[in-house]
Amino acid sequence: MAGIDTHYGTVDREEIEQLQLERLQAVLRRVYKNVDYYRASFRNCGFFPDNLSSLEMLQKLPTTRRGTLVENHPYGMFAVPLREVIRLQSTSSVVKEAIVVGFTRNDIDHWTELAARSLLSAGVGRDDLVHIYIDYGLFAGALGLHYGAEKIGASVIPGSNISPDAEFEMMKNYHTTVLATTPQRALRLAKYVSEHRINAKALMLKACLLVGQYWSESVRTRIEENINAPVFDCYGHSEIIASGIAAECKRRNGLHINEDHFIAEIIEPETGNVLAPGQTGELVITTLTKEAFPLIRYRTGDLTRLTYETCECGCSFARMDRVSNRVDDMIFVGGVNLFPSQVERIICDAFGVKEPEPTPVFQLIVEGSEISESVEIAVEINEAILSDELRVLRGIGERIKDELFDLLGVTARVRLAEPGTLRLDLRGKGRVVDKRATNS
Repeated sequence: MAGIDTHYGTVDREEIEQLQLERLQAVLRRVYKNVDYYRASFRNCGFFPDNLSSLEMLQKLPTTRRGTLVENHPYGMFAVPLREVIRLQSTSSVVKEAIVVGFTRNDIDHWTELAARSLLSAGVGRDDLVHIYIDYGLFAGALGLHYGAEKIGASVIPGSNISPDAEFEMMKNYHTTVLATTPQRALRLAKYVSEHRINAKALMLKACLLVGQYWSESVRTRIEENINAPVFDCYGHSEIIASGIAAECKRRNGLHINEDHFIAEIIEPETGNVLAPGQTGELVITTLTKEAFPLIRYRTGDLTRLTYETCECGCSFARMDRVSNRVDDMIFVGGVNLFPSQVERIICDAFGVKEPEPTPVFQLIVEGSEISESVEIAVEINEAILSDELRVLRGIGERIKDELFDLLGVTARVRLAEPGTLRLDLRGKGRVVDKRATNS
């Protein structure tokens, strides 16, 4: 389609890798010059961008972690002056855990094109009416898909948090042909259709794109059976770019990574060693075209594997498996990325714990299903607090509950437990207990 560059998806590996090498040389020079963290990091390992002669040399560089971005909040990782940044978005509403991501005009243009590619891969065209059933704002995926659909020439209905019955009626009345939403909202819509024995053929849907959460193949089946449309996976990452890193084509045998904009690696999470194609490990992404917030060997925390065989659709870009698990304890609750460290910060504030005092032992327990979830935070209280008045203990519990909702929009029950009753090992494993009913 005019204005959308899909050329590199059909060329051979040699041409793709030559383009990647040229763009990698440029981005490494830029971050070495403009980002203190990367300059120090490169010098520490004896690397200088002008010496880069092959893509394999990228493996010599240290990886970048989420903690690095938090430590350099807000603008320490920016590679351009703020006057060149036209948009700022945060990946967390908890100030001490926030990562501010900036975009230049070129960054927005690239993001728009990559989101358009994701839609095109699912068969979306200029005659379609795309409903973005995602809240606009903190979650950047809605904006990317919105601009991408408009670039294709499709009509767009901006979404909102409405009930499944209202959503169904809107889609039916407006003759929506493409639905872009989260797995949770798609499941709620599917459940509404099933429970009310509605004939999904009343809709004109031809495709449904799922973004923002991980899901199982059984989820795909349940949605497809009820809304009468094929479901496509669209992968993005809030610190990199939403809804534009990779997407499924109509063959749905892996997500095509936009390798003209990203270099993907798979590493063994514990050692950091690069794994061979076909082996499962942690996805590491290097951005090749981002100007404001470039990332070098960024550890996404997502577990997947890569294949470099040309797809049956003719695309020669590398493909990644659909992500279904993570290295760390991050979970999705109600469409929100929730880290135990965020809950830990709230608990410490409620108990008045200051560094270097030990953090209260706690567990984050999620129950229910992909459609309806309940969250409980169990916190062990120490001997001193155990003897306090019941009124004081209730106040601590209410503060944790209120802060979690105010900062993250997550509603939870808080249970104060006696010392030694929560089961965690010495490394803190077991802080997240996910009891949601899912099938692979």
